[in-house]
Amino acid sequence: LAPVVLGQHFRITAAGLTVTGAPSFETCEPLWAALKTLEKALAFAIGDAIRYFERRFGERASQIIDASGLSRESCRVYRWLCESVPQENRMLDHGLTVKHHIAGAALPPAEQKTWLRRALAETDDEGKPWSANRLAHEVQGESEVKSWYIHVTCASAAQQKKLMKLLELEGATCKSGE
Repeated sequence: LAPVVLGQHFRITAAGLTVTGAPSFETCEPLWAALKTLEKALAFAIGDAIRYFERRFGERASQIIDASGLSRESCRVYRWLCESVPQENRMLDHGLTVKHHIAGAALPPAEQKTWLRRALAETDDEGKPWSANRLAHEVQGESEVKSWYIHVTCASAAQQKKLMKLLELEGATCKSGE
C-alpha cells in the first residue's frame, strides 16, 4: 500500500500513523478532523473515485482499480452506492452512516433526501435518530420489528411448563431448553 502524507508531520502507511517532529496541538486538530472524515466517507470516496476513473480512462481504469486489492464485489457496491446517491443527498456530516444511505439508495433521489432527512428528524424511544435498520424498514413500508428476550432458569421441568403456559397466555412466544 502506498503511504499517504498529510502535511509535514504525518504519514499513514499500512502499519498505521507515523508522526515526525513535534507537531503542535493546532497542527494535530486538523489531522484528527481529516481522519474522522476519511473514516466516515471512505465508501463514498472509493465509489466516486471508481466512477471518475471509469469515465476518464475507460477500460484502462481497471488497472488502477484491480491494483487496489479491493474485491470486485466491494468495488461494485461502492460504485452502485455512488451512482445511486448523488453527492447533494449524502448526509454523513449530519450524523447518518453509509448504511443509512444504502437503505435509501434504491429510491429516486428526491425521495432519498426526504427519507434521510426524516431519519435525522424523527427519533426512536431513546431520543436518537433512526438506526439504519429502522430506516430500511420504514422505506420498505414496514414498522421495525422489535423483540425482547428473557432467560429464566427454572428449578424443574414442571415449573418450566407452568411458566411457559402463563407467558403464552399473555401472547409471548416461548422456546424451552435444558
